[in-house]
Amino acid sequence: MLVSPETLISGSLPVSIPPSARRVLEELGALDSVDRAGLYPNLGNSVIWADDPPRSEMFSNDSKGYHTDLATLEQILLEVAAQAGVIVHYGHSARSAEQTRTGWSVRCDGAEGSRVIESSWVIDASGRHGVIARGEGRQVDRSTTTLAIIQRWKREGGWPEADRHFTYIESYDTGWAWSVPLGDDLRCYTVMIDQRETELAGCDLSDILDRELQRTVHLGRSREGAQPVDQAWACPASLYKATRYARPGLILAGDAGSFIDPLSSFGVKKALSSGWLAGIVANTALIDPDMTEASVNFFDSREKLVYSRYRESSAPFFQSAAQSHGTSYWIERAQAAKKAEVVASDSGL
Repeated sequence: MLVSPETLISGSLPVSIPPSARRVLEELGALDSVDRAGLYPNLGNSVIWADDPPRSEMFSNDSKGYHTDLATLEQILLEVAAQAGVIVHYGHSARSAEQTRTGWSVRCDGAEGSRVIESSWVIDASGRHGVIARGEGRQVDRSTTTLAIIQRWKREGGWPEADRHFTYIESYDTGWAWSVPLGDDLRCYTVMIDQRETELAGCDLSDILDRELQRTVHLGRSREGAQPVDQAWACPASLYKATRYARPGLILAGDAGSFIDPLSSFGVKKALSSGWLAGIVANTALIDPDMTEASVNFFDSREKLVYSRYRESSAPFFQSAAQSHGTSYWIERAQAAKKAEVVASDSGL
């Protein structure tokens, strides 16, 4: 049984899915549906980072990923789940959950009122909201506070053919920016800033986005001839992780358990893999209760390792940006990533 809320503004969040996610989608039985959906192809990245020369990185062996938004991807996966026999409660949001002697009692709200769902196992896949996850001991990385500001832009006639299917990524002194193509003539621009260092009070988010993009070398200029198609909006993008990702009867999957830096470009793949494994763990425990403890311990160890490795992989980018830009934004992030590496090493991850 799956509870799916009405699409919120975060549904327009752009997602860049690498070709390596195709294997996970295939295991989930969703690859054919995703391919049939006609999502905009993801062929690689164009990167301007720190003092390195600009470079374009095409995915190898003619493989391709996907560019889309969160709402579109979720709708495809919901349809796949429904076709597989999952009971989907559309238009409902899980508001609270109480553990009982026999499992869980989850209260959900919808347009037609509230309903309570009883279950022996719950997989919290509610993302950053973390209906249950927030009460399970989430550790927030308070050394950095990141805010994403997002806006879609349309360019008559489209962007240059050579750039159309590439994600733009660029660092600058007070943050970093990226742009995901959603069509030949449609791109989503995002800046990742530190809200502690940026004056936000009384400022229009579109003005802040424009101001930050003007600090870049390439991304700001790439909007020439384009016009915004909506108002800019913001969402938190700070890092966090769970102290424990699973215990008998409960699994924290995807962003409900942890949030990795978007710089990795593997957030969607991480969430898909986490959800897939969570389903396997719950199924194992239901058909063989003696395997419950081993299963949840495996999931917990695996999620901790995944978070640690993604954190480690982003450290060189922070360090090179800190050396190049020399600002508190990058120095603090480089120091935090280095500290996380030491902690992970001491923990044996």
